[in-house]
Amino acid sequence: MRIIDVSTQKIEELLKKRFPDAKIDLVDQKGDGSHLSVCVISKEFISQSLVEQHKMVYQALGDIFRDRVHALNVITRAP
Repeated sequence: MRIIDVSTQKIEELLKKRFPDAKIDLVDQKGDGSHLSVCVISKEFISQSLVEQHKMVYQALGDIFRDRVHALNVITRAP
């Protein structure tokens, strides 16, 4: 079951803004808005290492990750 609150909606907006071509699947794992799992599939990850891909995601989220999210599982892929 996917539960969306203000913080998860904001996360999706930030990721779509940074990766407009991306397929994004965001899951609130505990229903509390602070334990999330996100899968981002984007052409921008082509030729990028896994570490660089994850850095790109964290940069897109900026302060929201530090302020609102306790745990974030990130999965990235190129199409």
